[in-house]
Amino acid sequence: GAAHDRPDTGSIGSIGSSVVMPRMCGRSTRGTVTEPSAFAPAALQYPVLCLHGSRDDVVPMAMGRAAFQTLQDAGVTAAWQDYPMGHEVLPEEIRDIGAWLAERLG
Repeated sequence: GAAHDRPDTGSIGSIGSSVVMPRMCGRSTRGTVTEPSAFAPAALQYPVLCLHGSRDDVVPMAMGRAAFQTLQDAGVTAAWQDYPMGHEVLPEEIRDIGAWLAERLG
């Protein structure tokens, strides 16, 4: 249907970079991608929403911020939002994700 004819409108990376970075690079990655040149050229056109818990004791905040900075350095339109939470998901975060998607999907 029409949904399948539409290209990806973005990516959301929550709680670290393990979801976004391998897809953006177009290959499997280990650890954090720190070189903008590692991204697949076609992936650079998609916006990314990066979300992280400021009290996350599983994935350090510095790792999430480094992933966000790498995206920006590569020329990706990336947004950052952190929340007063650990390695979890809050209703506020889900609302923010919904708003971000609604802006892109119309």
